[in-house]
Amino acid sequence: MLSAILHLGNIAFADNQREVAQLVDTNSLMIAAELLGVEPEKLRLGILCPRIKAGNEWITKALSTHKAMASRDALAKVTNKYLSLASLSLSLSLSLSLSLITKIFFSVFVWSLVYLGGE
Repeated sequence: MLSAILHLGNIAFADNQREVAQLVDTNSLMIAAELLGVEPEKLRLGILCPRIKAGNEWITKALSTHKAMASRDALAKVTNKYLSLASLSLSLSLSLSLSLITKIFFSVFVWSLVYLGGE
């Protein structure tokens, strides 16, 4: 995931004649898409031409270079937050599991001392 975030940051944009963002190189996008488990074309469209709900309709809006960079950065930021939460969740889960295992082991040890006379 961290590698995907770094590759997202490497995606570069350029303006064309219509002041619409386009990718300079697709290599970083392809790698980031593979690491995130999404289709490269969907990732490209999500960054460059997001779908926006207007009333009851969905419209696709092509972004300028500045807005496409903000879109890319927002995706990287959300992915980083997800990674941080997943890491924290795993850490807490392991900590609680180890704590529970320690308590069970200690209880069994004390029980064996009390009831078995330490044999």
